[in-house]
Amino acid sequence: MKTTNAAANFASVVFLKIQDFARRSVPEQTRLRAQLETVVALTTAELSPANRIVLDAADGAAIVVLGDPGGALRLAERALAANAAGLPLCVGINHGAVQMAGSKADDGMIGDGISVAASVAEFASPSRLFISRSFRDAMADVAPGLEAGLFPAGVFTDAGLRTHELFSPD
Repeated sequence: MKTTNAAANFASVVFLKIQDFARRSVPEQTRLRAQLETVVALTTAELSPANRIVLDAADGAAIVVLGDPGGALRLAERALAANAAGLPLCVGINHGAVQMAGSKADDGMIGDGISVAASVAEFASPSRLFISRSFRDAMADVAPGLEAGLFPAGVFTDAGLRTHELFSPD
């Protein structure tokens, strides 16, 4: 993605976290990482490359989706199917501020949108998808009525003592 402006944007962030990744053996980590790369390639195929940025994370991947909350939700739901193939994914979605970390796309991205998505994924168990309140609100803004399929999952507190009102699809 080319950008001439490093200003913050709002985007949907799908965080795919491999459960207990750091506790696994190196060969198993390698296998799981390869499976995750396949899942990311397959689930992002419907989105225009100009509207998505895939970021590596220590225990998974973050996919930043620009301007398409519905596409982010579809991506997350398709990624959960990887659990059936033995990839223990915990999935979290958030909508928040992100920006380029440097002057070019290869420098990565930073922002609260990414860190909150990681926290939301941390609360999810494998084969479970949690969605933040801000993502649910973004869905309601873009496609009124679609948020009706997202049901309260509870209020969770992360390690930084920040509370998150979470939702889950039916």
